[in-house]
Amino acid sequence: MVLSVASLRKQFGDATVLEDVSFRIGPREKVALVGRNGTGKTTLLKILAGELEPDGGSVSFARGARVGYLRQELPVDHGLTVLEEAQAGRAEALSMAERLKELEARLADGATPDDLEEYATLHERFLEAQGYAAENDVRLVLARMGFDECEFDKPTSALSGGEKTRLALARLLLEEPDLLILDEPTNHLDFDSREALAKALAETTGTLILVSHDRHLLDSVTDHTLDLRVDGHTLYPGRYAEYRLARARAEAETQRGPRPEPRSGGEDRPWNPRALSKEVSRLEKELAAAEDRVAELESELAALESTLADPPTGADLLELTSRHGGLQDEIARALAYWEQIGSELERLRAMQGGAR
Repeated sequence: MVLSVASLRKQFGDATVLEDVSFRIGPREKVALVGRNGTGKTTLLKILAGELEPDGGSVSFARGARVGYLRQELPVDHGLTVLEEAQAGRAEALSMAERLKELEARLADGATPDDLEEYATLHERFLEAQGYAAENDVRLVLARMGFDECEFDKPTSALSGGEKTRLALARLLLEEPDLLILDEPTNHLDFDSREALAKALAETTGTLILVSHDRHLLDSVTDHTLDLRVDGHTLYPGRYAEYRLARARAEAETQRGPRPEPRSGGEDRPWNPRALSKEVSRLEKELAAAEDRVAELESELAALESTLADPPTGADLLELTSRHGGLQDEIARALAYWEQIGSELERLRAMQGGAR
């Protein structure tokens, strides 16, 4: 396990924000943290990042695990350039590289035994840290996050909100933490930067906890969903789309309510054959309409995804991605309703067959 949370509790004054929260996350798992505003998502992230102390329970990490945390506020140091800020993500390897250069100069002039021993030890560590690739990694990640080389010397104080977010993400990706915690990382990002982030997170081999309103990002990256609610929490295995479908089914079941109790003898209420046939016909039409609705929504989703792949100039990307997530939710609900009708239709057809 990379992370184990047990019976976590947090209060602010008289308000209990988190109560009896427990879950475990393993290596390479990528978890979407979801829930309505006020359910404690950011509070939980801050506790995991060590910025808040819980009022009860425990948080345990694998021995030696490194945690990287991106807040909603932009954690970029002023007084540095874009390149310098990104280099901080590979600071240890770059520092070793500088020290190796110093030792190599001494070796050329006649090194002491201590110099030789230090060089051998440091060089081994440098190789383990893939130090020779460090500088190239920095430039590649900056380019992946949308920075041109001509911007590498730009002061961080002159960056826009979106540029600061992209730079903070680049530094975190370069740090390669064992657990990466991201709180709304797509804030201020344009479409290309969102796509670059999704690709980078999908390729990372570390463990991830992600809070985002960008449902396309959650679908692309995560393989578990932790649903925080006022009345409890559940960790769902599978991609975010599978979680939404499971929630839609549960809500449809709740709205449908319990089935009527069977009559005496344990059998369902007997149907008049004519009434049964009429009900089957009605459900068949309803099922066909539900199938048409799913097809219509999926067609609209495909068209929207085509637009997102090459958005027109001036397009409102936030509105488009919001509609994308809304369509996915509508499809999940429509599928749940289609399954509900199909199940009932199958039951009534079986009754028809038994009555013949």
